Amino acid sequence: MGRVETTTILLPTGEVAEPAQPLAIRKDSLAGAVVGIIDNDMWRSMAIMADELSRQLVDRAGAAGVVVRASGPMHGADPEQYQQEMEAFHREVDAVISGLGN
Repeated sequence: MGRVETTTILLPTGEVAEPAQPLAIRKDSLAGAVVGIIDNDMWRSMAIMADELSRQLVDRAGAAGVVVRASGPMHGADPEQYQQEMEAFHREVDAVISGLGN
């Protein structure tokens, strides 16, 4: 009988646990809402995706508008400034898309 080889697959997903804080309440509808999109500058085609997603949110979901906020690699350089920027962003929008699974 031949030699059996084993392959180990590592998935970088971490353990599933209850969130430390409760998740935000899901909106029933985006109709009439201003939706924010966070662009963390980690995906080269994010500008294209944000443009298309913005169109779809307005045309299909009835969103009143979309605000795209850059949050690139320097966002942690001054945590206090970043916090202020995110708080201002929060006041501008009714809902936020902050990750696209990349």
